[in-house]
Amino acid sequence: MPDAAWISQERFENLTALEHRGSINGAPDFLIELHSRFDSLRAGLAKMQEWMGAGAKLGWYIQPYRRRVYVYRAGRDVEILENPETLSSEDVAPGFVLEVRRLIFDRYE
Repeated sequence: MPDAAWISQERFENLTALEHRGSINGAPDFLIELHSRFDSLRAGLAKMQEWMGAGAKLGWYIQPYRRRVYVYRAGRDVEILENPETLSSEDVAPGFVLEVRRLIFDRYE
């Protein structure tokens, strides 16, 4: 499971009773994974590729100590952002913006 995940209201309404009580089948629409000091970057990025291959639309792999974010979008190349102030979930989860610098990067100094 990713550190944070989101699915659309439409998908939520179509979940089975079992999925409502546990985990959903497939990948979330949007996910966030936070790299810890002890994680392997290679393994973390491979996990992101798996989620994207399973149908995720947007994913952020955040490296707090390097102030770096790998942005995964369905059907596109990975974008690497260096020390961004904010991250937008774009049209996947409209209106959601993470103040990544203030809430994550600045806490790992």
